[in-house]
Amino acid sequence: QIFSVENAGPEISNDTMIITRPKTKCKFVNNNILTSKIVGTCKLPFEEIPTFSVNQTNYITTIGNKGEIKTSVVDSINYFKKCKMEFFQSY
Repeated sequence: QIFSVENAGPEISNDTMIITRPKTKCKFVNNNILTSKIVGTCKLPFEEIPTFSVNQTNYITTIGNKGEIKTSVVDSINYFKKCKMEFFQSY
């Protein structure tokens, strides 16, 4: 598995909300790479354990026999999750 966090830490927009930077997780399965990317949004001020609106997009990348690569969106899920900021900073 491969883990990454792009420029770890929150980005504050207009001092009214926190938008986390994208967080990705990849898993290799046969000739496929399954990737999940999440971004969370939360209004300020928030309580100790805030509720985030989470946008999760899942992708599949297929590597063909001749090395060709094709990436497709599998699905996109939106949900609410009560969690600390650390959830978005480590996977």
